[in-house]
Amino acid sequence: MGFQSPETGSGFWLLTDPVTPLGDVGLMVEENDSRTQVTFAVLAPCVREDWRYYAMSTAHKSEDRGHDFETGDRVRLRFRLHFFQCSEIQGLFDRFREIRKDITGSGKQVQQLPFSAAWRILEEKYNRENWKEEGGYFRVGDSDSPYDDWQVGWESGMLATHPLIFEGSSLSRQRALRNFGFLFDKGTGKSGFFHGVIYKGEIYGDGFGHPHTRNWHLIRKSADTLGSLIRQYMLLERQEPGWKIPEPWAKGTLACPDAFVRLWKRYGQFGQFVDVDTGDILVGGSCCGSPAPAGLALASQYFHRGEYLDVAEQSAGSYYTKFVRKGITTGGPGEILQCPDQESAYALLESFVVLYEITGHSRWLDMATQLANQFATWIIPYDYPFPAKTTFGRLDMRSAGAIIANVQNKHGSPGVCTHSGVALFKLYRANGDRFFLDLIRETAHNLPQYLSRGDRPVGDMPPGWMNERVEINDWNEPKGEIFYGSCWCEVSLMFTCIEIPGLYVQPDTGLVCTFDHLDATLEELGEKSLRVRVTNPTKFPGTVKLLVEDSHDMRKPLGENTLWNCRKIDVLAGSSVPLTFKRG
Repeated sequence: MGFQSPETGSGFWLLTDPVTPLGDVGLMVEENDSRTQVTFAVLAPCVREDWRYYAMSTAHKSEDRGHDFETGDRVRLRFRLHFFQCSEIQGLFDRFREIRKDITGSGKQVQQLPFSAAWRILEEKYNRENWKEEGGYFRVGDSDSPYDDWQVGWESGMLATHPLIFEGSSLSRQRALRNFGFLFDKGTGKSGFFHGVIYKGEIYGDGFGHPHTRNWHLIRKSADTLGSLIRQYMLLERQEPGWKIPEPWAKGTLACPDAFVRLWKRYGQFGQFVDVDTGDILVGGSCCGSPAPAGLALASQYFHRGEYLDVAEQSAGSYYTKFVRKGITTGGPGEILQCPDQESAYALLESFVVLYEITGHSRWLDMATQLANQFATWIIPYDYPFPAKTTFGRLDMRSAGAIIANVQNKHGSPGVCTHSGVALFKLYRANGDRFFLDLIRETAHNLPQYLSRGDRPVGDMPPGWMNERVEINDWNEPKGEIFYGSCWCEVSLMFTCIEIPGLYVQPDTGLVCTFDHLDATLEELGEKSLRVRVTNPTKFPGTVKLLVEDSHDMRKPLGENTLWNCRKIDVLAGSSVPLTFKRG
């Protein structure tokens, strides 16, 4: 628990263990009736006296009970208090990054499933279960419902096609490209924004079935899609020299940034929900459109339209002033109203990083660094001890690196929805801050363990399924449990496979960093060469993507699709491979 006091210019953090032998530790903040005093309390065990939050309701009867002590019983509470000078809210986040593991220590990384092995399982599953031949597109999920069919952004849609074009078989690529035809034939609204949901040929709004929301469009979906489309066009040009964007694709794509420009000029914001036909804002505020600056900047670069970059910079600066400076980002997921959430935080971070790489202006790097420290507060820094008989307890799941979803859905998630987190890696390269390298290593490495496999099913889920829940509390499912469902995190893992290198090496400094499920040992740092031994301790063969650069190369923008056609090494299960890199 922490706070920043603008009156005294001070900050405070309280850190404690997550559990004691009595059960989960509780944290409580309580004001007196006159709001002149606040009590911060640590409880063991956690007891919510009358009601507890459950499934979006604060009126669920609490079953919590205190502990009946007998003579000789003991309980040990460990906590650490930090008081420090803190003139602005940002100082609270800057301090937290330094102390986030002080009590719990780091989580343990277990090598289990190489990225390449995870990719094979996911690609097979997507072609087996997500492909819809009638219509020619990849569905979002597994059930027969509107929100598991076509969603253009947020959870899948035109996001999932990117890794399938990048890494997929000829069948996967062929099917992924057919999605473009579906999008530009049936998926564009009169405003230029994209329809959020299409089910059995019928267009649905993003209001979850409320009768007045047929034209409602979650602006994040078009923002997601714009950036994804441009990245895929860039990829196709690299893969096929001479490739030209088809005219219907170009026309349909340009309609989207044009709509964002009109929206900005009219309202000075992108809002949260807009009318997909008129482009009018229906619900304003929030950071729902935080992916838009990245999409506009990439569209400006690809189509050579300076106005797109102008609006990208203006809108990103507005988000910084209105949200980042206040330490809060909101409205990314479509179902949480305007609760604070990690999705909008990460999307805005990616926008700042893209703007820095395209413009080279240091102010975007400064904003990205501040926001990344805020984003880090959503990432679970420790391994929660899941109850032994639960699904996660039996599988020895590790929670360090999972990411809390939002303040409505109080669960951890496997990764960022729906990204790899590559902006953290780019940020490390831009400012050299090792904290961000360690952060993306935690989140990327955390992902594959949640993938259900034939030899290691997660609950009752079939191979290739991933569920969005990492339950370290009981807000919905019991701790350590999931619901039966295939989710967006499959796409996050696919992006991790194509955007995060398995092994990163700096020969001049001797830095060796593994993201993949393998071990790398620095065996010799000589004057002219660097020798590394890469070991695959898993039972799956791995093909590892390498990114090798000297430290001075970090000043160059990483850009998009960096790992396309990169150097790879094959490491058989249980074997090791020596690698030698020239220095200088």
